[in-house]
Amino acid sequence: MRELSQKEDSKGIPLISGCFMLLDTQVLKIVGGFNESYFLYFEDFDLSIRIRKYGDLVYSPKVRIKHFGGEAAKKGLGIYFYL
Repeated sequence: MRELSQKEDSKGIPLISGCFMLLDTQVLKIVGGFNESYFLYFEDFDLSIRIRKYGDLVYSPKVRIKHFGGEAAKKGLGIYFYL
């Protein structure tokens, strides 16, 4: 979807990635949240298809999210040697 504007919101998006989603809690409850039968990947595609029935999916390029985590990568096998 590289043709989407990087300055203005784009509505009517067919699928969205789960790297960051902001949505109405009531709609999330109505559709039942993420489908646990998906192990990895595509659960966000499934969710976006189900949510799309209740309103537009929007890509908003102005929204920025800062992740302050990243500590999980430090929890390798080495942690067990220190216990």
